Amino acid sequence: MATDLEVTRTGPSTLALRVEGGWLNSPASSLLRSPRLTFEAGERIERPAGGPVVTVDEVTPDGRPLLVAFDFGVPLEDPDLSWLAWVDGELAPFPLPAVGETVPLPPTVPAFR
Repeated sequence: MATDLEVTRTGPSTLALRVEGGWLNSPASSLLRSPRLTFEAGERIERPAGGPVVTVDEVTPDGRPLLVAFDFGVPLEDPDLSWLAWVDGELAPFPLPAVGETVPLPPTVPAFR
C-alpha cells in the first residue's frame, strides 16, 4: 500500500521520515516483522556493520513507527551517499532539503520492467 511520506532534515547528517498512517501498515509488512513486536518512542536501532543509526521518534497507538530518524554519521552531502526518489514511476535524483525543511513525497508504487 502506498502512502504519503514527509522527509525532514533535522540536522547535517540526519533525515526524519514520517509515513502517513505509520510504517509497517500493509499486510505484506507482517512478512518483515510480527505485528506483536511493537516499538516504543526513543527506541534506537544500531547496526554493528555500519549504516545509519535509526531512532523511532513517534509511534502509532498500535506501536508501529510513525516518525523515524536516520542519522548517517556524516553530512548528507557526503559523496559516498546517493539520494533518489520514485518520480513518475522512475528513480530520480532527490534534492536534499535544508536543515529544518520538510519535503513531501507523494505515494508511489514502483513498477519494475
